[in-house]
Amino acid sequence: MLPRALAMIFLFGSIILSGKLIYDGIIFQFWTTQWVIGTLSIFVLISLGVAFLFHSNKETGYKAIAVFGLLYCFAAIIIYITWSYRHISETLSLAEYFGYLVLFGVAIIISFISIEIYIKEARNITKDIYHFPAWGFALPNVIIIFAVIWKYISSNVVWEFWPFIGEIFIIIIGSISFLISYSHAENI
Repeated sequence: MLPRALAMIFLFGSIILSGKLIYDGIIFQFWTTQWVIGTLSIFVLISLGVAFLFHSNKETGYKAIAVFGLLYCFAAIIIYITWSYRHISETLSLAEYFGYLVLFGVAIIISFISIEIYIKEARNITKDIYHFPAWGFALPNVIIIFAVIWKYISSNVVWEFWPFIGEIFIIIIGSISFLISYSHAENI
């Protein structure tokens, strides 16, 4: 009973802290003390919550890992879309660019690891758990490719090397995320 109550407290705390960081705009104030402490605190609270939930009941713990894996995947897709849009519409500074890269990297790694843990332990698994992330990256990536083409062909934007390389790198990351998710879905 106590581990489950502690799990709910930690998980609810992580949701409240996430909302606070998003509401106050701290989530996009990269490399500030509040950003570093906030993002680390969210990770620690979720990890402790899932650990206590897993300790109270293994089956519930595996389901919680899958849910948080999908939530992190959804967060990674949102971060990817925001990162792409901001970089295409206004060239990001190097600190902002790498801040988005770190947020995206942490979210997608936690997502893939969580889903892999669930797949190894689950008995009735479908391909849908990986098809959601795959198509979640495919559609925005196609839109981003068209946005980059539109930016340089239809607009009067002066072509610059480093912003263009940043846009290509974002497209490559989205494509790799799609390919990894899709290949895992097909190999289940």
